[in-house]
Amino acid sequence: MQPEKVRTRKKRSQIQQSIISVVCLAFMVFVFAWLINTAVTGKKNGLIPTFGTASSEKKNKTVSKPDELKPDKPKKDESSSASDTSSADDSSSADDTLPYEGAAMKDDFSDACFIGDSRTVGLEMNSDKAKADFFASQGLSIDKVDTELVVELDDGSLGTIADGVAQRQYGRIFIMFGINELGWPYPENFVDKYVDLINTIKELQPNAAIYIESVLPVSPEAAQTNEVFTNDNIDNFNTYVKQAADKTGTIYLDVNSYFKDETGALPEDAAADGIHFVRDYCLKWIDLLAYLAPQLGGSADTSANG
Repeated sequence: MQPEKVRTRKKRSQIQQSIISVVCLAFMVFVFAWLINTAVTGKKNGLIPTFGTASSEKKNKTVSKPDELKPDKPKKDESSSASDTSSADDSSSADDTLPYEGAAMKDDFSDACFIGDSRTVGLEMNSDKAKADFFASQGLSIDKVDTELVVELDDGSLGTIADGVAQRQYGRIFIMFGINELGWPYPENFVDKYVDLINTIKELQPNAAIYIESVLPVSPEAAQTNEVFTNDNIDNFNTYVKQAADKTGTIYLDVNSYFKDETGALPEDAAADGIHFVRDYCLKWIDLLAYLAPQLGGSADTSANG
C-alpha cells in the first residue's frame, strides 16, 4: 500500500508541475504578444515617442500655449546689423522657448522686496523665493497702505508697508496695485496715492531700483466675480499706473502684455478664478521679473517696457 501511495503522490505532483509549466508558458506568450501589439499600435497612434520630424511637431504643440504670452521681442539695440537680426530670427524659429523662461533659476531675489495685494500674495506662495521679502495682503488697496498693519516686523509686531520696507536695504523693489482699485470713480486719486507710496519708499530706499508693475490681465471668468474686472478696464487703468511711475521717475514694467492670449485676455488655464495666477503662471511671472529686472547689472531692460 505504501509504495502505491508514493506513486500516486508522485504522479499528482508531476501533473501539477505540468499544469504550472503550461500556465507559465501561456502567460509568457500572452505578455510577448501584448508587448508587440503595444509597440505597433502605440507607435501608430503617437503614444510612443519617435525621433525626427514627428517628435519636433509634438514639441511645438507643447510650447504653443506659452507662445501666446510672448509679446513683440524687446529691441536690445536698434543699430544692430541686418545680419544680426536675421540670425536672431533663425534662432527663434529653431527654439520655441520663451525669452524669459528659466530666468529665475539663477536669481534667488534675496535683494528684493515685493509689495502688493492678493496677487502678490499668490506670487509669494508659488514662486519659491524664500529669500525675498513679500509685503502684501489680500484686499489691500493703495489708499490703505499707510494705515493697514499687514507686515510682520522683525520684532514680532505688525506694521505698515513703510514699516516693513524701513527694516533693511534692498536692491530691487517690485510694486503692483490696481486690481482692487478698478472700480474707483476718480482714478486720479489712485495716481496721487500711488505717487505718495512710491516717494515714501524712495526716501527709505535711496539705492534701490523701484519697479512699478502694470496690472496683470484677467480671463473672461473674472467678470463673473465683478463686472469691473475686464481687460478693457485694466488696459485703461494701466495708463494711470504708468503715470505714477513717470511722475516718480521709477521704472514701469509692462508685465500685462506678456500674459495676454490672442484675444487680449488672460488664458483660461492661468487662473482658476480668472484673476489669481495658478502656480505655473506664478513661475512664469517670476521668470519674467528676473528677465526684465535682473539682479546683476543694476537695471532692467527698459526697452521691453511700455
